Parts: sequence; structure tokens; C-alpha cells
Amino acid sequence: NNSQQEGTITLNASSFEGEIYGASVKGELVNGAIDNRIAVGGLVGQDSTIGSASLKIVNSNAIVTIKDSLTVADTYRYSVGGILGSSSACSNGIDESAYVSIVNSRASGSIDIAGSNAAVNGLHMRTFAGGIAGRVCLATASDNLKNDSSSVQINIRTKTGNSSVYGTVVFDTVAVGGLFGIVDNATQKPLSVSQVGYTGSITVADSLNSVLVGGIVGAYREASG
Repeated sequence: NNSQQEGTITLNASSFEGEIYGASVKGELVNGAIDNRIAVGGLVGQDSTIGSASLKIVNSNAIVTIKDSLTVADTYRYSVGGILGSSSACSNGIDESAYVSIVNSRASGSIDIAGSNAAVNGLHMRTFAGGIAGRVCLATASDNLKNDSSSVQINIRTKTGNSSVYGTVVFDTVAVGGLFGIVDNATQKPLSVSQVGYTGSITVADSLNSVLVGGIVGAYREASG
């Protein structure tokens, strides 16, 4: 971890090879509902940068075995990626370099997440999974997403469904991509992506969910800037 300046965290030539199991924990009451926010990544779980801060991952590599099975009735948001689990949400961005940049980085291994309302009554979850990152706000500056690849085998088995929890409607969602589960961009400028690739496999065993799956990106949301 080579931090270059205040407001910027850079992981340069960093690596991880190993196993991550059982990251799910009991949730807490948020706005009148139980909410578990779980973020798991080979290099970074949750990027907590705010404002115009940025996370840069360069020339890095992760070989991961990530496996979790949710067995406690709760409402979950599970973000998981070979390199990054989840970044901070995009918010009124004006700086093209803010938020997340990933360049010349690789991920391989496997991700296996399971959770079933049929087996555990009252279990609901939104799952964002990607070979590189699960849920991410990407910088829009040129060359901030370039020459990245993943061969992570992704297996998501979240058989839940829409319901009401503490009076709040829960919409269970699965967004899975070979590189990114769900993507937002930091400003309203175009997002540049070049020389990226995915050579793994994606398996989704689903029931009554909203399912979004793509070879590179599972879901792309409008700019928040």
C-alpha cells in the first residue's frame, strides 16, 4: 500500500493469494430495518473514501477462494469481488480522478455465495459480484480502467424473493459481471474502458430475484455527478 497523498490511496504492485470464508455477520437496525452490508475483496473489502478522495489499484494481482453461505434470517447487501468488494457510492462528482481506478490488474480463483429463503425463512439479499469488483463507482478520467482481466469462477446461489421486512418492501437483486457486478461513474462524463477481458464462468441459481448478468458488467447505472 503506497499512499501518495492526502485523499488518495494507491495499491501498487500489491498481491494476495488465499481463502476468505464466512464473512457474513448479524445485521443491525438501519432506518427501521435490519441491514447487513458485507463487502469482501481479494485486496480491499470496503473502500471508505469520501468526497473527492480516490482509490487507485495498479499492477496488482489477487488469487482468491471466497466462499460464504448465509444461514441467519436478515436483509443483506453482499458485495464481493476478486480485487475490490465495494467502493463508496458516487455522489455529485466533479473530479474525474475521484473514486476508483483499476489499471493493469488481474484476478483469478473462485467466488461462491449462497443464501436461500426456502432454507431460511426471512432471508433476503442483494448480491453484487464481479471478478474484479462487486459494487464500484469508477473514475472517468482517461485510462483509469485499462488492461484489467479476470478468470474468477463466479457461483451465486441466492434463492430469495420480494417480501416485506419491518414494513419495508425488500427487492432482492442479483447483479453479476465477469469484471464488475454493478457500476456507476463518478461524473457525467463518458466512462472509458479499454483492453479488459474475462475468461472465467458465471453460474446463477436463482428464484424470484431481479437478475442482471453480463460478461464484463452485470449492471451499469446512470452517472451520479
